[in-house]
This record gives sequence, C-alpha cells and structure tokens, in this order.
Amino acid sequence: MSVVSIPPHQPFLETLARGLIDRPDFLDGTVLLPTHRACRAFTEVLLGIGGGRARILPRILSLGELDPDTIIIQAEAEAELADELELRPAIAPLRRQLLLARLIMRMDPEVPPDRALKLSAALARLIDEVQFNRLDFANLDGLAPDHFSEHWGITLRFLGIVTGNWPKILRNDEDRLDPIDRRNRLIEAQIGLWRRNAPKGLLVAAGSTGIMPATGDMLAFISGQPYGLVVLPGLDRHLDEESWASLSPSHPQWALSEFLKRIETARDEVPDWPGTGTEPTARVRLVAEAMRPAETTERWRDLPAGIGEGTEGLSAATFPGPVAEAGGVALMLREAAEEGRTAALVTPNRELARRVSTELARWGIVVDDSAGVPLDRTPPGTFMRLAAHAFAEDFAPAPLLALLKHPLTACRREPGRFREDVREMERRLLRGPRPGKGLQGILDAAEKKGAERQQDERLTPEEKEASERRYAGFGITIGRVADALEPLNALSGTGRVAITDLLRAHVRSCEKLARTGDAQGRERLWKGEAGEALARLISELDAATHGMPAIEPEQYPALFDTLLGGEAVRLRRPNHPGLAILGPLEARLQRADRLVLAGLNQGDWPAEPPPDPWMSRGMRAAFGLPAQETRAGLAAHDFAQALCAPEVVLTRSERAGGNPTVPSRWLQRLETVLKVAGRPVEDPRWAAWQGELDAAEKVRPVEPPQPRPPVAARPRRLSATRVEAWLRDPYGIFARHILELRPLEPIDADPGARERGEAIHRALEDFVRAHPSGELPEDAFEQLIGLSEESFGPLLERPLARTFWTRRFRRAAEFVLQIDRERRSLIRRILIETEGGTSLDGPEGAFALTAIADRIEVRGDGIVIVDYKSGQTPTRKSAVEGPVRQLPIEAIIAQAGGFDDCPAVPVEALEYWPTGGGRSATSPTILGTKDKSTAAIISDTREGLQRYIAAFDDPDMPYLAEPRPEFKGGFNDYRHLSRIAEWSRGL
Repeated sequence: MSVVSIPPHQPFLETLARGLIDRPDFLDGTVLLPTHRACRAFTEVLLGIGGGRARILPRILSLGELDPDTIIIQAEAEAELADELELRPAIAPLRRQLLLARLIMRMDPEVPPDRALKLSAALARLIDEVQFNRLDFANLDGLAPDHFSEHWGITLRFLGIVTGNWPKILRNDEDRLDPIDRRNRLIEAQIGLWRRNAPKGLLVAAGSTGIMPATGDMLAFISGQPYGLVVLPGLDRHLDEESWASLSPSHPQWALSEFLKRIETARDEVPDWPGTGTEPTARVRLVAEAMRPAETTERWRDLPAGIGEGTEGLSAATFPGPVAEAGGVALMLREAAEEGRTAALVTPNRELARRVSTELARWGIVVDDSAGVPLDRTPPGTFMRLAAHAFAEDFAPAPLLALLKHPLTACRREPGRFREDVREMERRLLRGPRPGKGLQGILDAAEKKGAERQQDERLTPEEKEASERRYAGFGITIGRVADALEPLNALSGTGRVAITDLLRAHVRSCEKLARTGDAQGRERLWKGEAGEALARLISELDAATHGMPAIEPEQYPALFDTLLGGEAVRLRRPNHPGLAILGPLEARLQRADRLVLAGLNQGDWPAEPPPDPWMSRGMRAAFGLPAQETRAGLAAHDFAQALCAPEVVLTRSERAGGNPTVPSRWLQRLETVLKVAGRPVEDPRWAAWQGELDAAEKVRPVEPPQPRPPVAARPRRLSATRVEAWLRDPYGIFARHILELRPLEPIDADPGARERGEAIHRALEDFVRAHPSGELPEDAFEQLIGLSEESFGPLLERPLARTFWTRRFRRAAEFVLQIDRERRSLIRRILIETEGGTSLDGPEGAFALTAIADRIEVRGDGIVIVDYKSGQTPTRKSAVEGPVRQLPIEAIIAQAGGFDDCPAVPVEALEYWPTGGGRSATSPTILGTKDKSTAAIISDTREGLQRYIAAFDDPDMPYLAEPRPEFKGGFNDYRHLSRIAEWSRGL
C-alpha cells in the first residue's frame, strides 16, 4: 500500500516536487491536486527547480475536476463503460438557482423573487451536499414530520415536493446533471477505466484529506495500486492513542483518520516523505497540543519537555479594530518584501483581505486578493446596480444622483463635464424636499424655479439671463437622462414583466447612459476584466432567465443584487512577486517565508455554519448528513498546517462593527498552552507601529477663531432674524455674509420645522388677507382649515405629516381665532407679511435693519406687532435681556415709518403667538410688563444695537464663535467650521 505523509512544517508542494522529479515513471504519470491554484503552483515549483528552463511535465489535474473528454475517448473501445458514463453536461449554476427559485415561487406565490433566490441558493447547496455524501432525497419519507416542530414539519413537506420535481426538470426539460452528481460519475468512470487499463506512469494524489466520498474512493483505489501513491498533508502520527480515538469532526486530523479507517491502515503504517525526518519539530508538537481533543486537555498540566521551543518564529499581535489590523498586516508584508523575503496573508475574512490590499497600495505595492473583487463592487457592477435602484425608486433625487455621479454616466457628454452639470443641478434643484414624481417631476421643478427667478425683482437683467440659461440647461440634462433611461422607464407601471425583458431594458439603458460624445456606451461598460466578467454574467442571466415567471418591476433591483452578489472577478495585473493574499484552502499546500494568519476571531476562524433554512441540525443528523462541525474540522486542518510554517504571525482585532469580539477558540487554545509553558508570544510592537503610522508628530490644540476682516468687508445690512444670530454667534455672520458660505439642504429631505412653519404662515396670511378688518365670519374656523389644506399642499402626502401636523394645526387655529375675535373691535386694519427697513448710525456709516412682520395690528393711536411662532416660543427674559430681539427691531422700523402702509405711531405691544398647536400654548407672550414697558424695551434695543454696531466698526473687533455660551441657542450651521469642540471644552 502506497500512502505517505508530508509533515506540516515542510513546504508541501516543493517537498513533493523534489521527491518526484527524478523518478523515471514521473514524466509519464499523472498528479492529482486539490485545486486549480495548487496545480498552477506545482507547475511553477517544477519549473523553478529546473531553473525556469523548459521541460516536459506530467499531467497535472485538479482532483475531482477530471477531463471528461479524455475519459470518454479512452472508454470508446469499451461499450459497457461508455454506457455507464451517461455524461450529460452539468447545469449552469445560475440556471439551476433560477429554476429552483421558480419551483419555490410556484409552491408559495407569496415568496418575493429575491427571497426565492436566496432560498434556492441554500437549496442548491443542500442538493450538492446530499449528492456529495451519496444520499438520496427519497429518504426524506423516512423523516417523520411529527418528530420536529411544526415549522420544520411544513418545511420538510415543502422540501419533499421541490426535490421530488427537480430530477424530472433536470432530465426532461434541461437534459443536464447536477454538478456534484456529474463529478461523482466522472470519478467513478475514471476509477473504472483505471481498473481496466492501468496508467502507464506513476499516479499521485496529493494534498487531499479524502473527505468527499467519491474522492475518498479514488484515493483508496490509488493507494492500493502498485503504480499509485497517496500523499497526505500533515498526518499527526505522534498524537497519543487515547486522543486519536476520541477525535471529533471539528478536529484537524479527523478527516485523515476517517480516510485511514476506510483503507484499513494504522497511523504507524504511514511513513513520512523520504528526507523529511520522523520526529516532529517543537512547533508541530506545540500545534498538536493546542489542537488536542477536549477529552484529553487535562494533559496540558504535564506538557512535554521542550515544547516551549515551538514559539521560535511564532508571534501574535492584537489591534483595536479591523482598520488597524489591516494596517498592521500590511506593515508585516511590506517589511518582509523589503528584506527580500516572501510573505503571505492567509485569512477567510475577504473584507480584511481587501483592506490589506488597499493599505499596501499606499506604498505602491500591488497585491490582489486571490478570491478576486466582488463583481457588485466593481465600477460596471456598481453602475448597473445604481441604475436598477434608481428605476425602482422612481428616480427619486438620492438614488438618481448616485447614478448620475457615477464615472460611467455621460449621456452623450464628456463625463467630467456631465458630472459638473449634475452637481450644479443638485445644488440648485434637488436639495431640500423631493420634487414631483419621476423625471418629469424634476423637469417641472426646474421650469417652476426658473420662472420664479425671472419674476424675482431683486435680480438684475444679467442675473435673470444667466438664471434662464442655467435652468434651461437643467432641462436639457434631464432630457438626456430621460432618453437614456427610456427602455427601463417604458416598463414602469405596466404590471408584471418578464425578467428577461427587464434585464435587456436594463442593459440598453445602461449602455445609453454610458455613451459619450465620442464612444458608444457598450465600449465603456463592457471593457476591462470587470466589464468582461459582467458581460458574461449578463449573457448567462439572459439565457438562464428564459421562461421564468414575470415579476413586478420594483422587485427587479433586489433580484439583480442577489444574482450579482455571488460573483467575483480577478484582475489581470502584475502583482508583487514575493507577496500574496490567500484563502485558507489555497494556503494549505503553499508556503512563504512569513505567514500572517489574520482575522482570528470567533465567527471568522472557524466560521459559523451558515443558517440552513431547509433542515435543522436534528433533521440533518436523522437524514444522514454529516455534522456541520465537519467544515470546522477542515478549516482547523488548514489553520494547523499554516501554523507549522517557520515564521507565523497571528493577528486579530478587539472590536468589529463597534462591538467587542471573541478570540478564535483555536487562538484561545494556543494561548492556554503557551501560558502553561510560560512562553507568551504577544508582540505589541506591530500595534504600536501601526498606531504611529498616521499619527501627527506634534499635536497643537487649536485656538478659538478670531477673524478680523476689513470693515469694508463687514455687513452693513442685516435682517432682524440675522441680528439675533449676530448676537448669539458673530462667527456665523462672518461665515455667511463675509465668506458667503451657505449650508446645503439635505437631499430628498422630509418636510421639517421650517416647511411646517412656512405653511402655517401662508395659511394665516391668506386668512387675514381675506379678513383684514371687521368681525370674523361664523365659518372662520372652516375657512382657515381649508386654507391650511392648500398651504400644506404636497407636504400632506407624507402620512406622518397629515396625521400629526393637521391635528396640531386645528388646535393652533382655535387658539389664533379666539384671540383674533376678542380684539377685532379694537383693530382698524391688519397688515400681513409686511416688509420694512430703517437704519442706525455707526462710526463707519449707516447700518441697515430689515424685517418682515408677520402681523401688524393698526389701532386708534398705535400699533401691535405680532410674530407667529410655530416652534418654541421665546421666553420673556430671552426677548428682553437676551439675543431674541426680532420684535423690538421691528418696532424700531415701525416707529421710523419703515413699513409700507403702516403709520409711524407708537408701538403699544410686542407679542409672540404660539401657532405650533402645542397643548401648553394657551396664551401669547407679551414682552412689555410693569417692570419694563414696551417703550423701554425698544429704547434699550436701539441703544444696545448702536453700541454693537460701533463695536464691529472697529477693525480690531473679532467675529468670535459663541462668545456668550448662555446665548448659544440651538442648532448652528457654522459650529463645526469654528472647530468649537476642540477648544471650548464642552461649552
């Protein structure tokens, strides 16, 4: 019997190649390795041994991925074997997933397409697993649904119906085989062929654990032939018998022990590869102890002598988070490269792998993740996803802007110029509340805002002409976008649509969006590795979705995301020759001078078993499927193999996603053994170096800003509301009026306090304008409510706004009408939304004050000025002693005759009316009191403003940020610009 093992501390492929290359039967032989990447690596090793010179190589095949054409050609002379093959093609994975999804949707029409696709992917994995283990779904009848919970009983019956129909569809409709079924048949056929015709040269199967039954059969057959040789990876022949007898599926040696049982071979009958020695190294013994079965871990109290020497070349590094871990790993790889050594990152965490690749790029080191880049994260994949989601959300501003700002979007323009147009349109048109529905709603908004600008009397003719050109340009841009998206838009509102039709319309729209003035869209969309991979996927989807049931168009984006999410693309670009980023399976047979095993947190290494929506753990066991811990055992084998490399660094992060992490149980085991041995391996240097990588050499606390612009640049005109901001935060006035910085409104903003306040003001304004004097009509309340419906308008399309705002406005209307009725006999007329202004003297000249008064009641010998407050009503103290000076400033303007149609008469009262509809608002806030009359408040405000104006007419007077914290008020658009959090210490 020909079974040998290469010890885990030896480089597997290099050791294998050096031992085979001089054998006379090697060149005529066949070498079977676990993966295609292992085959490529083995070829490179053989060429490297020969100094890169051309040489004849044996057949090198991926185990289980045998060549069916070769088998059929060799079997043509043997009719019996040819009949046994029946090798129909394997069904395409996408086609199988979609067909299974159709079955699921047929059985339960309530399941949405994207959910059906996820269920069908899990079902396809279950089918593969059943065929992998040579089980039969017919045995589902033996699982009594009554033995499980009601949910699982229903699932089991459903599963029986689906799997009962699947073989008929596969044979009769598709004329295909499941991939694992076909693979099993190929292996059986190859074994049958070897039985009839022995291969000419050596037959070597290396690096496999034989966990797959069909693969195990092949290894068992090879091991029993005189020309066969099975090379096992890292068999532990020195573990004590008690521990060997108690191995569980989660142990790294379990799969190898099961294979040896199959071929009825004892461990001590398996020799090590010639020249590798027979005694394990200290590192191998250390790893074996750390991975010891739980039943015998009490032996850690009496560790073998010298086991602590296994820490030579072994270190560990802990980082605060994934970003820091990626930076630290990149430093480890970079150091090895600069020293002329090879290094590899090994991790199952693909997000961490991508981060490390990005960190290396900062130094110009290109190392791509061997798993590739997810197709949905590539530029063309992201572009098509954005187009699908913009369509499903009826081209709402946020998803539409995400699509239009993508580098591939051009709409027959130069891409850079097109994005400039889009950014301008965003600033002037798409920020704030959402326009009307669809692209037409945006076009209508452009026309409306353009017309408003033309009617704005404050604009000069030149400004109006520029505004007309600008908004006309927005219309042209939207027209180009609408033309490009027409294939998709045509399917909106048409009911259910075939998936193939949606896919083709999606592709046509994306090609039209990507078209520039010089290049067709297809030339830009499908170029490069990512574009080619996406084109292949789209072609497969087009064929696979043929005959699928129609869906609602809004269901298409989630379905497209699900189909795109499982694909990856490998970029063809020159990587650093000495560095690599590998998955655990790829790293099993490869070695580097330094191995970094990263992401050692529970849930990553080992990974948690994926949830199975089709079978519970009890059902799986009853059906005969292996425990899900078997996967953990294979991962443990890969980890143990890598851990035996000469230099290994183990890394993990203490937090992920803001939550604390748990170290991998393998790492915990290793740390326990090392603690007993008194040889800790934690190396804090890497975390320290990574922390210093982007740290500033010296941190200087920022000082409070004290801008002192020239007096000529300082504002000489402010509204009453801006004066309040000036008193609270002079720096905000500096940023707004001198630097001319304006905060951008949110995109697709929900109507907020401002919009609500404006609507309330419009309703009250329209009502008072209709009844400027005299008694109120009997139906005043109904009239005011009707006007509010008009003023709130589209805002009431939001369910919360209609429920909440309208109820509160009814209370506000009752409050306002009650006050109005009580004083109508005293009022000659009411002025609404009246604009006015005056000026105060300052050292550098007149300072203009402006205001828009919500309500001015003209009485016999005086006036009452009223301000509507839909938000929080100011307190009397803040209005008399603090910065809330809006009403006193309006009084100053009124006494100077600054309001049109308002006589320059004394101001009798200043009042705030709460119009927000709050239950606590039962009376207006009147500023004048016995202690301080209205006239005194107005006089104090005038004197205070003149002093303030004089102070800021001094060139040395700075615009301080919130100089009086008690006046800072609520939200401030310019707070972050003043960096107040850095110097205020919580003010």
